[in-house]
Amino acid sequence: YAYKDAPFFNKYKDFFEKIYSKKWEKLADMNETIIFYLFNQFGINMPVYKSSDYNITGKKTDMIINLCKAVGADTHLSGQGLTPEGGEHYVETGKFKKNGLSHQFSDFKHPVYRQQFEPFVPNMSAIDLLFNLGSESSDIIKKSHGL
Repeated sequence: YAYKDAPFFNKYKDFFEKIYSKKWEKLADMNETIIFYLFNQFGINMPVYKSSDYNITGKKTDMIINLCKAVGADTHLSGQGLTPEGGEHYVETGKFKKNGLSHQFSDFKHPVYRQQFEPFVPNMSAIDLLFNLGSESSDIIKKSHGL
């Protein structure tokens, strides 16, 4: 309802009405469907690996390291986190180096774009970007990553 007057709501609403009206067994399945739809709309073409497709053991940092090894990654990018310490609070970075992996923390700078209302509100969903900018969304994403 909040987006009904957004510039590109009508262009994308049928997809979301269909998704939200379907009876899902698992929330993860619905989320995956939405993520792949957004990838397509944003022009993102990259492989997606699901941890459930692998027999991964370990907890916390050890599990992340095992996931990286399973998919052949050489670097792990952690989010900034919501605490003052950010992702540093929950990731044991030294373990990555000991396992021959690089580790980096994201330095995400939220792009500012036209929203339906002012002032600009950061950290909304990707759907906010899509409903407000439509096909321009991919340009915002590329610019925010220096592409």
